[in-house]
Parts: sequence; C-alpha cells; structure tokens
Amino acid sequence: MAGITYGTIYAIVAIGFNIIYNATGIINFAVGEWAMVAAFGGHLLLYRYEWPYFAGMAAVLALMVVVGWVTERIAVRPLVEKGSAVLAPILALLGVLVITREIISVSFPPDPLPVPFPFGIGRLEFGLVGGSYQSFFIIAVTLAVFAGTWFFFEKTLWGRSFEAVALNRRAAALMGINLSRVTAFSFSGARPLYRYSPTGWSASTASMPPMWSSWLWLAMAATSESIPISSR
Repeated sequence: MAGITYGTIYAIVAIGFNIIYNATGIINFAVGEWAMVAAFGGHLLLYRYEWPYFAGMAAVLALMVVVGWVTERIAVRPLVEKGSAVLAPILALLGVLVITREIISVSFPPDPLPVPFPFGIGRLEFGLVGGSYQSFFIIAVTLAVFAGTWFFFEKTLWGRSFEAVALNRRAAALMGINLSRVTAFSFSGARPLYRYSPTGWSASTASMPPMWSSWLWLAMAATSESIPISSR
C-alpha cells in the first residue's frame, strides 16, 4: 500500500508538471519548491493555527493559485512577450526555485515540523489489502484529480484550447486562442495540484544542491503518514 500511495503522489505532481510543459513548452524546475510551499503552508494553518483540516486545505489551495499566477506574471510572461528564447523563462524559474527555498529556510527552524492527520491515526483492512486512513485518502484524492483532469481536457472548451496549444501554438493563436491566458491558467491551475501532493511527508534537503533539492521535493513533500516536514 505504501508503494501505491507514494506512486500516486508522483502522479499528481507529474500532472501539474505536464500541464505547464504542454501549454508553454517550459520546463518548470521549481515544481518541487512549489510542493514545499504547500507543505509548510499546511503546517502553519493546520498545526500552528489549528485550522480545520479541509478549511486549511482550501486556504492553501487558494494560496497556490495566487502564487502560480504571480510567478507567471513576474518570471515568465515578460520574457515570453519579449520573444526571449525558451531557455530564458526556464532560467527564471530556476531563480524562483532558489528564492523560494531560501525564504523557507530562513522562515522556519531546521527541526521537524508536524502536519496533522485529517482522519486521525488508524488502519483499514480489506482482505489482504490494508493501509492507514491517510493512504486511502491520498489514493482517493488522486483518483478524483485524475477524473477532474480528464473531464477538463476532454469535455470543456478550455481543455480543448489547452490541447490545441500543446499541439501547435502558432495554429492555436491563428484560431483565436489567447496564448497568454492559457499560459497564466496553466501556472495557476497546475499549482493547486502541488497542494494535494504535500499532505505531509517531507524530508530535509538543505545539504543537496539546488537541482537535486527540486526533484527530491517531488517525492518528499507529501503524505503526513509518518515523517514530519523540515526546512533544512
């Protein structure tokens, strides 16, 4: 069950990464730090300020949307509008990676920081299959995200616009699709997915170089199953 749980965490983050890349052609190396921000946001609201779990989750989701939109406006859009090479926004997002990580490092102590369990500590057994409440919750959320993503891309006009941009940006623009709006939506829309992946398990990566840190957060800014989060 643990392997399935952690696999679903990878899958959620991969969806967000893929949405941004397909819509913009930009490789976002800051995805791990985005998940980290959500993890520490969860600690602040759910543990330090003792918000109800789902109210805190909604608040962090809203934060993720805002931060994704601001990132696109400040770090990506000016370069895209100037016709810069694709490498330019990638490097800008690497800067976002470093800035975000350093802000977290100076804002939180290096000690492990807990994130509460949404349904308490318990275990479910279904014949030979068993796992914690948290594991089943993560799997259920992942399935819901998959279903919602499929519905968006297959059944909505906005989703079809995304697919058109992913296939051919120039042709999509000629068809009247607003590329700037699609880019902004990809950053804002992908960002909340990183709220679902960091429902608690994180690990210390301060000794790792920046590129390693980013990818480790993909796997480690997740389930509050057993390992608390830390800013170092």
